[in-house]
Amino acid sequence: MKTLLPEAGALERATTYRDKKIKTLFTQVKNKIAAMAAQVKELAEEVEKWKHKYQEIKQAYNRVQRQLDTVCEEKQQLSELVTQTLAQDENTGIQVYIGDETPVKTMKDCSVVTATYELGEGMKGTIGIIGPKRMDYEHVMKTLKTLQSELDAIYNKEPKE
Repeated sequence: MKTLLPEAGALERATTYRDKKIKTLFTQVKNKIAAMAAQVKELAEEVEKWKHKYQEIKQAYNRVQRQLDTVCEEKQQLSELVTQTLAQDENTGIQVYIGDETPVKTMKDCSVVTATYELGEGMKGTIGIIGPKRMDYEHVMKTLKTLQSELDAIYNKEPKE
């Protein structure tokens, strides 16, 4: 941007030229620079807010990712527990895993109660309940036995006593 200084008038003194023309021009330039500096400051503050928000979102995403990883790991471990239970021929009834007995380390304060049932033709299924270590085991086992009997009845098997 090319700006030309105003021309001095005929027989105009330097102080008059400075006071009337140059001072106002410099004042305008100074005010424009100050306004632009204020805008830069506002934009810098806005950028910092967005950086902070981005960091919060990134941290939240990382937390959720860790939780999902944990859930997937626990699901895999529970799946392995069920698979191991099904693989053992003597485990045709109800199995109880309390606290540290469960292979899922993050569930050390929980219990897992499973019941295996026959589907016929050599196939088995497992149902389970996950709860606190201090749950009503008698009620849970009664519920699982009832459910196990109903599933066996659905697949035309004799109910287990």
